[in-house]
Amino acid sequence: MDNNFNNQNQYNQQGYPQQGYPQGGYPQGQYQQEQVPQMSLNTPPQFNSSSQPPQKNGNGLKIAVIIISILLVAAIIAIVAILLNKDNDDDSKKDDDKKTEESADEEEETEEETEEETEEETTEEVTTEAETTEAPTTEAETTEATTEAVSGTVTTPTEGFSSIYADLDNRSFAINGKVYTLGVTTLQDMIDDGVPFDEDDIANAYNNINPDYQSSGFKIVLGEWYSAQVYVGNYTSENKTMAECPIVEIYLPVDLEEDNSILTFAFPLTITEAELIANSGEPTDRSDYTSDDGTFVKNTLEYKVDSQIYIGDSGYTFEFINGQLGYLYIDLK
Repeated sequence: MDNNFNNQNQYNQQGYPQQGYPQGGYPQGQYQQEQVPQMSLNTPPQFNSSSQPPQKNGNGLKIAVIIISILLVAAIIAIVAILLNKDNDDDSKKDDDKKTEESADEEEETEEETEEETEEETTEEVTTEAETTEAPTTEAETTEATTEAVSGTVTTPTEGFSSIYADLDNRSFAINGKVYTLGVTTLQDMIDDGVPFDEDDIANAYNNINPDYQSSGFKIVLGEWYSAQVYVGNYTSENKTMAECPIVEIYLPVDLEEDNSILTFAFPLTITEAELIANSGEPTDRSDYTSDDGTFVKNTLEYKVDSQIYIGDSGYTFEFINGQLGYLYIDLK
């Protein structure tokens, strides 16, 4: 083997020039090894000024555009809300101004009506004084027939009432001094006399009522919040208007602090239980109730007879609350 190696060396050395081939057999003429620069770990990297910097991603720009768009939309919504609130405030102000003007107009109308009513009342007073001067006898007769009431003190008319407070044969009451009797006086009679009925109630007076029926109540106005009620009954076999029918019941929730001069009875509304019994005798029926603490006492006295029309009874019912007359019912059925 050493001989062959020597022979080859000799062959190469004997006239075969080397043509740029290295001993390992790789061509060398057209290729050069690139020199890789060595970089120390402590040396910062150096960039070629001719090379371009790395390009950033476009996602950041998109996000910025979206945020700006959201802010613009929010600003537009806020501006629209402010404008709408301003319009609503303007409308509310206009409504308030309109209501104020209407209230002022109503007050002016009320003042005008009050002035007109005052003038009318003044005219009526002057006329009444003239008529009284011309006819003194009529005034004296009227005074005897009217009821005087001051703070619940009632002086009853002397004509038309029975001397028995609970007279079952003469169940009567008086309006402005004129006596009306249950079963005799019709609703039309009271309308013609100018009894102060509630306008809404009396508007139904000419509606029909069936045979053997009783009407709902017709309110008699005694004060701003004080009233009595009367009822009519059709005890015939024919349909009739309520105005044609007789009064068959009257009801009064007594208030002694109100003016009781319009509606009066054969007894004063200040009557006591003892005075009633002394005048009309023992009641046909009574019931008594006292609360557990003793602060509320109700004594109900009834003076009644059997009804001539329906099964049951009718007459007078007096309810005394803590010693004073609180409710009064007089019926005829």
